[in-house]
Amino acid sequence: MVAKIENLEEIPLFNDSEDVKKGTKFDIKHIVDDENRLIKNKGRVQQHGEVFTPNWMVKKMLSEPEIQLKLQDVQATFLEPSVGEGAFLKEILHQKLGYIDDTSNKSNWTEKALWVLTSIYGIELLTDNLVKAKQQMMKVLIEHYQTFYQKKISSNTDFYKSASFIIDNNIVQGNTLTYLNDSDNLIMFSKWERVGNEVSQLQFTYKSLLGDEENQLDLFESSGQLDLLDDLMEETPDNKFIKISKVYKGGVGVMKDKFKFDVVIGNPPYQEETQGKKTKNGQKRVKSIFQLFQEQAELVTKDMTSLIYPGGRWIHQSGKGMSSFGLHQINDKHLKKLTYYPDSNEVFDKVGIADGISIVVKDMNKEEKGFTYEYIRGVPN
Repeated sequence: MVAKIENLEEIPLFNDSEDVKKGTKFDIKHIVDDENRLIKNKGRVQQHGEVFTPNWMVKKMLSEPEIQLKLQDVQATFLEPSVGEGAFLKEILHQKLGYIDDTSNKSNWTEKALWVLTSIYGIELLTDNLVKAKQQMMKVLIEHYQTFYQKKISSNTDFYKSASFIIDNNIVQGNTLTYLNDSDNLIMFSKWERVGNEVSQLQFTYKSLLGDEENQLDLFESSGQLDLLDDLMEETPDNKFIKISKVYKGGVGVMKDKFKFDVVIGNPPYQEETQGKKTKNGQKRVKSIFQLFQEQAELVTKDMTSLIYPGGRWIHQSGKGMSSFGLHQINDKHLKKLTYYPDSNEVFDKVGIADGISIVVKDMNKEEKGFTYEYIRGVPN
């Protein structure tokens, strides 16, 4: 029950007492088409490298044929390593639920929708973003539910409670690069072990996916979290399989096998401020960190990665740390497609990234060298 550890505020969604007029027709109200802002303020860009992704770019990155196949697979897992306000999460959920809408009936839609939720994971450093991202996911889910059933959802139902529970466990606060949350505990996720329409919740640490430790319990012990895990397991029922519709009532176990995500996708931070002397014009110095997200993504996925970050510095192998990273990238047999926008304003209007923007798609099952290169000036969005 990761949400309990984080102790985040409850997500307000809607007023259950709000009247719905007789004959009201529910529909999906452009839930992912409302253009999101690209930045909150320049200070957050400088300090955290925070730049949000426009919706048209999210859809472009998800349109890769191999990723589209994963979106039609209820159990194919997606990780967004730096969630922001949930631009990728809500679109992934929207597209997965769209497939469920077309292939389900009223007796099994809720069950399938909950399985979809168990397949979507995210990590976000900043708590205000995290709360917004969870709200966005619930909004998408509610819109699909109400459109499919043509009735208002209630927060008192097992479906709603199970959905909230899964989101709280799968979308978590933390620093992806350090594997730690704000409490200095290891980031924890849940694997939702499935047998038929029943599920068992198994905890694992994000760090374990990097191969640093062979055993989950070793990681909990080495990080001083063994007592925390023991307390958590004591406060929940015995871990056993329970219907997915009542997963919030289930127990917690520890994952013993290895786990990797099917797809890692997103727009990670590009830089972070460093300690030390300021630049000649008085600005704080920064260092690139996007390459660390790329390297880490390749370790935690078994199929596809698709990340967006500054392009010129690594393509031309210029700048600190970019020579070896760029050389490896361009010669990596897993590199499937490289899209380059030399003018970053065509992707992030008025943000101003001097060396352009690249979208890097890798297929971890690809063995032959060679990749598709796409150079874009002028955005046909």
